Amino acid sequence: MLLAANYTWVDAEGGIPLPDGGERTAPLPFQAENTANLSIGYQKYGFSARLAATYRDRILDEVGDPEDPAFDVYIDDHLQIDLTAAYDVTRNVQIFFEGSNLGDEPLYSFSGSRNVNVQYEEYGPSYTVGLKAVF
Repeated sequence: MLLAANYTWVDAEGGIPLPDGGERTAPLPFQAENTANLSIGYQKYGFSARLAATYRDRILDEVGDPEDPAFDVYIDDHLQIDLTAAYDVTRNVQIFFEGSNLGDEPLYSFSGSRNVNVQYEEYGPSYTVGLKAVF
C-alpha cells in the first residue's frame, strides 16, 4: 500500500508600477497560494494501481489594468483526479490503463470577479489502454 501527500502554501506578491509613480501589489503571476497532492496506491502479484488528486488555487494569469485590479484575469482553482493501473501478464508483457481528468474539470478564467467569464474550456477525461513488451 502506498500513500503520499504534500501541501504547499506560498505567500508572495509583487509590485506593479503605476503611471503616477506609485505601485500596487498583486499575486505573483502563475503562482498559486495553495497547492496539494494526494496519492493512494497498491502493488502486489504483478498488479499495480494509483489514484491521484492534484489541487491548486486560482492563479493570476494577466494584469488587465495596472491601476485597477478589477481587470486582472485569474485562472480559477483546479482539482484533477487521475488513475493508473497495470498488470504484468508475463515477465516481459504488461497491460496498462491510464485515465486523467476523471472529474471532467474545466478550465475557467475570470476578470476581477468570478462571475465575469473570460474563458471557459472543457477537455473531458482522457483514457489510454495499452500493451508494453520488453524484448
